[in-house]
Amino acid sequence: MAGALWSLLGVLAGAFIAIQAPINAQLARGLGVPVAAAAISFLSGAIVLGVITFLTTRTQGLDIDWKAPAPWLFVAGGALGAVYVTSSVLLTPRIGAAALMAFLVAGQLLAGMLVEKNGELAATGVGAAVQGSPLNSVAWLANTLGRLGIPFLAGEVILSGSLGPLIPVAAGDRLDMRIGGIGSCSISFAGANGHA
Repeated sequence: MAGALWSLLGVLAGAFIAIQAPINAQLARGLGVPVAAAAISFLSGAIVLGVITFLTTRTQGLDIDWKAPAPWLFVAGGALGAVYVTSSVLLTPRIGAAALMAFLVAGQLLAGMLVEKNGELAATGVGAAVQGSPLNSVAWLANTLGRLGIPFLAGEVILSGSLGPLIPVAAGDRLDMRIGGIGSCSISFAGANGHA
């Protein structure tokens, strides 16, 4: 039951994105300045999230650890979100909300990883989720390989680490993975005697 509820929430969030784009585009037309509409969208969202954060921390007795995240994380998500919202405001009147959603999904697939288990979505991820920044994991890899005398070779593809969680498997399971800009692979798991 909980899985269906989470799935429904995901569908609802997707619908909200589709509804948000034309609303922001209409606001931009009314204001005459698309970037102002994006700013208002962020401001109103920040106010709503601020109230939710306040209520959540108070009712659950939680404290926010402002010192734990790397400083760049405080800005990166908002900056990327600003590009998304501003692009949505500019593109929706030009190409329509449906085309915008299709291009957004295509961009997410090109920039991230998707894993299916037995034909159902099991995990998604992006490189920024690895060790706080993909640069951290690539630097670790370069230093470790350097100590071992193993250089990077021209044309090699470097995966910066696990883009998703571990996925439990059993005999008969099949995993299909696609990484945007790289390709895809599949694996099927057989039982101890070689039979699924």
